[in-house]
Amino acid sequence: MLRIYIEDNPEKQRIMEICRKEAVFADREGCHFPEDLEGESPDLAMFRMEEEKDLEKILEFRQSFAGTPLLVLVDAGISPEVYIRPDLQVGGVLELPFNEDRYHEKVGEMICYIVKGRQEGAVPAFFQIQSKGTDDFIPYERISYFESKNKLIMLHFDRGKWSFYDTLKGIAAELPTGFVRCHRSYIVNAGHIRRIDRIKNQIVLEDGDRIPLSARYKKQIYGALR
Repeated sequence: MLRIYIEDNPEKQRIMEICRKEAVFADREGCHFPEDLEGESPDLAMFRMEEEKDLEKILEFRQSFAGTPLLVLVDAGISPEVYIRPDLQVGGVLELPFNEDRYHEKVGEMICYIVKGRQEGAVPAFFQIQSKGTDDFIPYERISYFESKNKLIMLHFDRGKWSFYDTLKGIAAELPTGFVRCHRSYIVNAGHIRRIDRIKNQIVLEDGDRIPLSARYKKQIYGALR
């Protein structure tokens, strides 16, 4: 049973019905919609942001529920710079006004991600980086690859790069299924692979980046893509 918290809004009943349909499609589980955030952490939370001041309630939620996937229904006039930030950890965005097809697609995508995580052993939705007294969280689905360079790990994701001290061996145990070693200095998210260049022994990612593929790891990469 999926616990989905939906903040009160004019589209709440229609969104609840979408959730029910998509949950059945994903794994035939039902949905429970708690009226408040007391008790157990929800599997998914949805908030509406019509004004920048609405950011405060979402930040308050995130302080209590650090790992819950978050879907924000946002007014098109609000800049993404307001809500795409490390401490908010937005997993998905839907622009207002309500659109049945778009909402079905995005809600279904997030529910499938949650169900997949459960099937793989309740894998956390975010990669955590601890540095200088802060904890930053990046959704796994937004990470394309990790690169070891000059005693640093470079995390490459859809908004750029993030560097921190660690080793590939050290982080490999934390990563969910789908992250695969492809070279002694690289771990790639198989979900971001567009094609394999066998002539140059390179992996071509969805964003156009190319990373090396060692003969030693080819079997693992092709196995992850099947």
